[in-house]
Amino acid sequence: MKLNRIIVTIILSIVSLILIGSINTHAEVKNSVGKQGNEQILIRDVTIQHPVWCGNNTVAVIDKKGNIQIINISNSKKKTIRNPQHIVFVEACTADGEWIIYSNKKSVRPDKGINHGGVTDFWRYNLKTGERQKFAIAEDGGRVKISPDGKKVLFTGCKPRSFMEQPPPKWNLVWSKEEWKSGRFGEARWLNDSSNIVIRSSMSKLFIENIDAKTMRELDVNLGSLNYLKMDNSNRIYFLASDQASGRLDPNKLFRCSLKDEKIKCANLMPDKRIQKYDISPDGKTIVFVEYGKSWETNTCVWLYKEGTSVKCISPSGNVNSILSISPDVKYVVYTNYRKLSDGSYTNDLFVINLTND
Repeated sequence: MKLNRIIVTIILSIVSLILIGSINTHAEVKNSVGKQGNEQILIRDVTIQHPVWCGNNTVAVIDKKGNIQIINISNSKKKTIRNPQHIVFVEACTADGEWIIYSNKKSVRPDKGINHGGVTDFWRYNLKTGERQKFAIAEDGGRVKISPDGKKVLFTGCKPRSFMEQPPPKWNLVWSKEEWKSGRFGEARWLNDSSNIVIRSSMSKLFIENIDAKTMRELDVNLGSLNYLKMDNSNRIYFLASDQASGRLDPNKLFRCSLKDEKIKCANLMPDKRIQKYDISPDGKTIVFVEYGKSWETNTCVWLYKEGTSVKCISPSGNVNSILSISPDVKYVVYTNYRKLSDGSYTNDLFVINLTND
């Protein structure tokens, strides 16, 4: 009888330890959602549209309900911009943080007198006054790029036949000299003179177009497939491409290119890294990226490279689909990561890392 009581006591002790261990494990998981390594969660249930910065501390994203969420990182305040009549794609924000620009995908329709392609309505929302205006009609699928001096709004598509009178304040709306159909041109970035743009075509060619003079020239780049075009404020060009000089046709190498005397010179920044997604700071001295090759269901590092230092992992909870974006003042990086729901489906959350701590 005494032996039985001893056995029961041992069993109850083991069960208690298991329960305590289970409780502690769940507590750790719960805490890790709010903070894992250096990152902190900003907002749950967002789409994987690219976050848009409206100043140094404020970022705009689209939630799963189609609303624009404006988040102030410094004080964690959020503002929701709703419009049930619109399917929103956030395009850009003015440098002063006053206007956010978005396209309404619900308005896609054929262009006047053209049987192919289509146009969509572009809107702006004043973050200070709450005023909302439709201000332009442009090619569907095109993107908006604001010039560094803030005086020109480029639509990366051919100028449509459909037209509307722009309400005040009237911006200088410009279109590329050439057609930007999806089968031909891919991306565009302004040079810091606010007159020229760099164009990456879907045929893996680079062009420079002078918007004012309406001239275009091709840059001599022979690096295979080009993707994820970016620029820094020193007019250096970045993209992912193949390092053909090494004899390996790997399209996931990060190149930095300099322009001089109408010629381009490119160098592989991190030969030992295969990169899936990345972003750069305005001065080009800070780069964040996730590596290529792992399943989107597998967590991987968000890596930080600062010029003159070694690459280091600043968060273990990125993935190959993570969208990365560095703040204009290089104090923060925001990125998305997936989360599996109880019904087996997935959602995405937006995280922030303070880069001044790294």
